[in-house]
Amino acid sequence: MEEEKHDQVMTKLTKVFGEENLKIGEAISVWYSLGMYLFSHADKEHNSKAKIFEAMNKYINTVQKAESEKN
Repeated sequence: MEEEKHDQVMTKLTKVFGEENLKIGEAISVWYSLGMYLFSHADKEHNSKAKIFEAMNKYINTVQKAESEKN
């Protein structure tokens, strides 16, 4: 996705979520549901739940490692 389109999508999402007062569990639930929707529609060849969970976990691990290296 081009950076401009990414920014437009993120601006729309953050505006909607900025109006909500979500607790961490609620936010995780929304993230999960949104991720499952996006991933199942984005890549028709790899949209099984197992592959989606694998991709989500890989991303989380990568981000977590990068964050821990900052500290």
